Amino acid sequence: MWPRWVPALAGSVALVAALGFGTFGWFVNAFGIGSDCTDKYSCGSGSCTPCAIAHAWVWAGGIGEWVLVATAVAILVMAARLPHWRRAITIAAVAVTLFVVAWYAASTAMAERSY
Repeated sequence: MWPRWVPALAGSVALVAALGFGTFGWFVNAFGIGSDCTDKYSCGSGSCTPCAIAHAWVWAGGIGEWVLVATAVAILVMAARLPHWRRAITIAAVAVTLFVVAWYAASTAMAERSY
């Protein structure tokens, strides 16, 4: 059986990554991509199609990160309550961490390429 700290550490890393990308990363994307689109098209996020699409991708990225925050919290709760599943929970936490980074990169790339 794996020690209790292993899934707790993996789940905490997943939670911190999701919180970081879901708050600071979301703000950076919204500000950066929104400003760039406004400079290129001289319109706001809802007044022209290219900027509206980019804005929608930024929102999708942020909402997806917060779904992953909830997933990381569920992993931490499961790690505390299900000691027989610690190995599987640790693997799931690592997968969530990787998915957090991949989702941020994908949603950012889609927002940047949409205009």
